[in-house]
Amino acid sequence: QVGVTQGSLTHLGADVFTFSISPAITIGAGQQYVVDVYADSLSGSTGFTTPADNNFVGLEVASVTGTGATTSTATTVTASAGTKPLQKIYIAASGNLNISLDSTNPVGQYLVMGSTANTIGAFRLEATTSPEDINVSVITIKDSATTYEAGYSNIQFYDGSTLLGTVAAFSSGAATLNLATNWVIPKGTAKVLTIKADVGAYPNATSNGTMTIKINAASDVTAIGAGSGTALSAGSTLSISTGSSAPTANQMTFAKTKLTIAPAPGTPSGVSGKSTEQTVAIFRFTNSSNIANQQAKVIDLAMNVITGNTWTTLSPTASIKVYQNSVATGNLLGTSAAATSPTSVALNGWTLSGDTNGGATSLKDFTIAAGSYIDIYVTANTTGAPTNGTLTASIPSASGIKWDDGVTTDGSLNTVDSLPVTAGTLTY
Repeated sequence: QVGVTQGSLTHLGADVFTFSISPAITIGAGQQYVVDVYADSLSGSTGFTTPADNNFVGLEVASVTGTGATTSTATTVTASAGTKPLQKIYIAASGNLNISLDSTNPVGQYLVMGSTANTIGAFRLEATTSPEDINVSVITIKDSATTYEAGYSNIQFYDGSTLLGTVAAFSSGAATLNLATNWVIPKGTAKVLTIKADVGAYPNATSNGTMTIKINAASDVTAIGAGSGTALSAGSTLSISTGSSAPTANQMTFAKTKLTIAPAPGTPSGVSGKSTEQTVAIFRFTNSSNIANQQAKVIDLAMNVITGNTWTTLSPTASIKVYQNSVATGNLLGTSAAATSPTSVALNGWTLSGDTNGGATSLKDFTIAAGSYIDIYVTANTTGAPTNGTLTASIPSASGIKWDDGVTTDGSLNTVDSLPVTAGTLTY
């Protein structure tokens, strides 16, 4: 450093600030000497942000005084105003950040106990209107139910494919990541914070336990402007909805295994003939996880049957029937109440002796081994179909199924991620 620091530059206008250099600097003949000028900007600086209005901090060289090293002759170089300007400095306003739920946030779903690196939430951090980059140093994710938070571990914070850091577990409803190096959100851009987690193996996670994560308030994120050094604060420079509107991911549910349901290969569709017992749909039930070699058991099922155009009224023989693996008497799982035309069947809308779970009117139980599947055949009496009449069978998402994962056996596992599922439409 040369000269003494000027502690306060408070005047506007053509003020002159003199730096006396001791000891003197010797510049050889034909040589040059570069002086860099540094200054701090006040956090409350105003009126220096609009280039169009020439509102800038301007410094220029007023004069330089020296003495000849050999002749001892004093000399002063004086610059006319405006002839030796330095850079024009514009002082930017402090940065800002907006936090919201990102469009890539995953849908609510079952997470299998013992599974790893499950994506459980995605949040958008925007500096799109910020005049400076934003440095994020601390992020806290809150959970909705401390009762089940032990089900998550190895909570990972990602920027795209880049791991920002890991928190071992939730504690008292929160997982806080103190970043080793600041996460930079460049001005004019947005980044997505993706949260992943492992789910504990049974019994560390609770069957049918649910978890929802969120960024609850501005105080859950510590961020400063990269240039200004100004801390972002709620309501002014850090924008986030709070309370019931806080950015909240979808609910995840723990289970010891996982069912998926889809139309089976060969399920009928298109132009069809009529029959007193026609296969109108085939659904494939897959136990898609074998982490714990856990079978899945279906204990009841609903079936929506939608017919188009006016069907002929039949004597009460148009029952819907459900079979396991093939249409054979020994494979019958349930028969709906007699109807004058094919109609939907709700949970507990079946008759069949030998049901072992869920009551006398629920579908007969069937089990799917870990990593395996079972095809379910649906039949109906379609002899009453009119010309160009249609029939479509489906399993609804609401009140469509009851199943158990070997732990929750009371039927409270009452949906599947892949529902609703619709078979092909038959046209007569």
